[in-house]
Amino acid sequence: MLVTIEGIDGTGKSTLIEGLKTELADLNPVFTREPGSSWIGGAVRRGIKEEINPIA
Repeated sequence: MLVTIEGIDGTGKSTLIEGLKTELADLNPVFTREPGSSWIGGAVRRGIKEEINPIA
């Protein structure tokens, strides 16, 4: 199962995720995060836009 949580800033996404981590702990869920406004997110977006080969 894949669950995606989206919303604009300040809508409680982080609060919801923390609650889900607690409630679903016995199921050993994996939580991931899309690279956003960090330097990593910027590098990923530039790499995609410029079609940079990450192996080269």
